[in-house]
Amino acid sequence: VFIWSIVRQSFPYALLVLLMTFYYRTDSVMLERMLPDGAFHAGVYAQGFRFFEALNMLGYLFAGLLLPMFSRMLKEGNDVGPLAGLAFRLMLGGALVVAVVAGLEAQAVMDLRYSEATELSAPAFAVLMGCFVAVGTTYIFGTLLTAAGDLRLLNTMAAGGMVLNIVLNLVLIPQYQALGAAWASLITQGLTALVQLVFAARRHRVALPWHLWVRALLVAGSTAGLVVLLGMAHAGAPLRLALGLAGGLVFAVGSGLISPKGIAVVLRDREAR
Repeated sequence: VFIWSIVRQSFPYALLVLLMTFYYRTDSVMLERMLPDGAFHAGVYAQGFRFFEALNMLGYLFAGLLLPMFSRMLKEGNDVGPLAGLAFRLMLGGALVVAVVAGLEAQAVMDLRYSEATELSAPAFAVLMGCFVAVGTTYIFGTLLTAAGDLRLLNTMAAGGMVLNIVLNLVLIPQYQALGAAWASLITQGLTALVQLVFAARRHRVALPWHLWVRALLVAGSTAGLVVLLGMAHAGAPLRLALGLAGGLVFAVGSGLISPKGIAVVLRDREAR
């Protein structure tokens, strides 16, 4: 009876992980199975996906930091809205800067790491960098919904995301190969992130005012402008990437998206709990 109780309580979490794994991983499998030279195109896709997956570890670490904090605050009946809003601003600022710089310099990033087929992998990698922002959003609001026990909503969302991802891959891969798989991933991740954002914000009173989105656009635009100017100045690829990331972070801090004080608050609350 005890073991069955554990299995029953764990099943919704296991199902969520399984469903999310499906729409995270089906792209490369479908590329390989659907195309005559599928192994080649799956390899092209994997070149950019490796960077995307490595960056996602940062979001995973952030989620691991937030989950016990959200759980404790909800158990004590405290308002999690301010912490969730702060975490989202921090994530959004950092993810936007990385996505814009890496997306605009996708060819340079691929050329620095690989020597073959980079002209094919770079466009797919640029699209996957858009996924990085969406996945970062999921790590914030998905973690909040998980802490609140909203597993039915999350599993329904994940099942819908899995079906959508498969359908999009069936449509896009035959014509666009690795780039089509990347777009399928971006659309799926973007929609599932939006669903989680809306539900979490409504259920837990997370403030997402209009000026937050204006600041995000300003940071993205300023960072993009800096990267373009560095390219016009014929700076080397490593220098463009380094200065683009550094300048973007300065813009994010200046806009208030990334707040050193906010980071200190999160770390202090983590230690206190």
